[in-house]
Amino acid sequence: MKFLICVIMLFFLTVSNGHTIEIGIAWEFNQNGDVEGWQIANTLTDLRVRDGRLKAKVVGDWAQLIGPAMELSARDYGMLQIRMKVDGPQSAVISWNGDSTFLGFEKFQVRGDNVFHEYDIPLFKKSSWLGQIRQLSRLTLLARIGSEIEIDYIRIVRLGVKSKIISFKPLRTVIKPGEQIPWSAIIGNRGDESGSIRSRLYLPDEFQLVEGVAETDHGILSPDNSDTLNWKFRCDQTGTYPIRLSVISSDDTTASIYEAAVVDEYWRQQEFLLSAWSPPYAWYPPPYDEQVFDYYHKANFDVVLWVAPTDEAMAMVEKFNMKCLLIITNLVGGDAYLRADDDNFPPVITNEMLANLDPVIEKYRHHPNVIGYFIVDEPRTPAFQNLGKVVNYLRKKDPTRLGFINLFPGDDDEYDQYVESFLDITRPELLSYDRYIFHNGRDGDYYFYNLATIRKWAMRYDIPFCNIIQAIGTDAYNLNWRTPNEAEHRWLVYTSLAYGVKALIWFHWHADWGVTGSPDRDQIFTSLQKVNAEINRLGPHLLNLKSLGVYHTGTGRSGGQSLPIDSWVESGTPDANLIIGFFKDEANHDFVMVTNASYRDSVESRLVVHSQIEDLQYFDVQLDNWISIDYEATPNGVTFTVPLRAGGGKLIQVQRSTAVRMGENSSSPAQFTLSPNYPNPFNQSTRIHYSLAKPSRVELKIYNIKGDEVKTLVTAHQTAGNKEIIWDGRDNAGRVVSSGIYIYSARNFDQMLRRKMLFLK
Repeated sequence: MKFLICVIMLFFLTVSNGHTIEIGIAWEFNQNGDVEGWQIANTLTDLRVRDGRLKAKVVGDWAQLIGPAMELSARDYGMLQIRMKVDGPQSAVISWNGDSTFLGFEKFQVRGDNVFHEYDIPLFKKSSWLGQIRQLSRLTLLARIGSEIEIDYIRIVRLGVKSKIISFKPLRTVIKPGEQIPWSAIIGNRGDESGSIRSRLYLPDEFQLVEGVAETDHGILSPDNSDTLNWKFRCDQTGTYPIRLSVISSDDTTASIYEAAVVDEYWRQQEFLLSAWSPPYAWYPPPYDEQVFDYYHKANFDVVLWVAPTDEAMAMVEKFNMKCLLIITNLVGGDAYLRADDDNFPPVITNEMLANLDPVIEKYRHHPNVIGYFIVDEPRTPAFQNLGKVVNYLRKKDPTRLGFINLFPGDDDEYDQYVESFLDITRPELLSYDRYIFHNGRDGDYYFYNLATIRKWAMRYDIPFCNIIQAIGTDAYNLNWRTPNEAEHRWLVYTSLAYGVKALIWFHWHADWGVTGSPDRDQIFTSLQKVNAEINRLGPHLLNLKSLGVYHTGTGRSGGQSLPIDSWVESGTPDANLIIGFFKDEANHDFVMVTNASYRDSVESRLVVHSQIEDLQYFDVQLDNWISIDYEATPNGVTFTVPLRAGGGKLIQVQRSTAVRMGENSSSPAQFTLSPNYPNPFNQSTRIHYSLAKPSRVELKIYNIKGDEVKTLVTAHQTAGNKEIIWDGRDNAGRVVSSGIYIYSARNFDQMLRRKMLFLK
């Protein structure tokens, strides 16, 4: 009978955030010994209620509980709330029986970290949640054998409008003083009724709101609907500051506070990072053979990805004047804590474990050959919290050194979430991943998908990224790889460079399934030696270039994005399959990396630059120098020819004229012009150039395809000359616009010019 008493006494419940919910049925497990009608169905034992919790031991796979008989109108109560802790699973299933022959079920995600979490499961969305519900027939969990399931309560409720802050974060892994910090939030209604929701942002006095608005009316949000907010902040002082967001509905208020640490000490990339996976000595104990290091150095490697933090290993690094990262994986629990194999939640890293890093940090804090710390390879999502602790600890103790972590590759929408979650939780200063594509019997396997995905997130968070590329063929672990030839090695390098990488690591160097143990050792060594020399010469020039976009041309696009129609560079050879990366340096000079998308054939392509230029050069990786390119002037710009080896690429600097058209003996533009925006399409920001022949009042506005004004960029009287303005995809209210085609229009006193652009979220 306690079950019925609970229904009456707890019909309304006010939770901690002020939200009042209406309860249809609840099992609170408040009386020791009373399991309130719940029974064991499978692989559980010792069912009991103690200390306000329903508890049971797990003795096999697929632990199941059976609920008691009940009477409930599905129409009136459609949210299931469970607060519980379990050890091991990533999901659970709740099943129910109705008043006819139907039954239903819903799968939901569970945190298997053995910590209490509350789960809201919207059963009202299921077509089988209807009529009279007679029983929760099964609660199924895949828990760790030998562990204990604990349930605080199970409730079936009506939530009404429940505001939720789904995310609230900076789009930076390090917050630097004086920079504009992009910030975003997703506001949602996680209740079961539609309702009005508004939000309010609270900044400390030290923070300035540069873009966006502090208060937003989100209107009526239906259940499971959301809205996105975007801002830019600036803070000129170091310190830790609370950034608060409150969300208010008619039924509740919720808030989130982000402790923003603004720091002026952080890792700055000083050189292009070129290395190979595993050190020259790999897992061999000392004494280390000098010839082994000499062989590695002769392959034109100057950086060792990881070395043990020992005197013997560092002596060799110093002797050959190399740079290195120190491996610290085992100092903080090893793979069991930092990888989360099989997606199981690992044990929590403690402060005592983190303190194990102190002797290594202190010993090598000022060592000129140490550039950072190698933390772990290919972690799964449950390990990110632990990794975030390690990265944060290193950043506080040794802020100017890199904490290196390498990610898995992926091939679906979940990979996007994996990378974003890694950035938000771990907050690294370099994004690294691997993808190996040369197999016996096939090539490919999502190579460009991964490059594009990693590049997208690296650009969004403004950090460099690294590609780990295939050096060898191997049958180890049934990988069935074939050994790439020199053209294929070069192709891996130049396609990565066109996408904007700032680090490259060859896999794998040592052991019986690395370069040194391969039957093709001499061939691989010679190939890497040549290609590495090219990287080392190009690296200093690439390091200071900002990637703006990357596109594929021709018929064999290999999965990349094609050049926009109004790109200022295009291929004049239709059958030339190229990958073209666009860059700028700090002085706003234009660069393009033109790469042959074929690793089998050389190609000669005609390129067209749709503007007048002052100079055109390419970087010769053999001569280690910039060489002028002969070009042909046309009324619309210039054309020139680029020969490319199989898999090869060329970095080209294009110094475009400061004026779109120049009058005779005049430093001002000859007429009012509006140039194509760049990049186009774009997903973050785009640059719009226009020119004024004489001083005049100018309006520059963005319109949607229906003709509605979206954003006013300029409305002012301006001097003659060439102008540039950036649009970040936000409207006049500071909201990010929807994906689609937009018109940008420039008007002076007697003329209006229009062009189209494509925004992609």
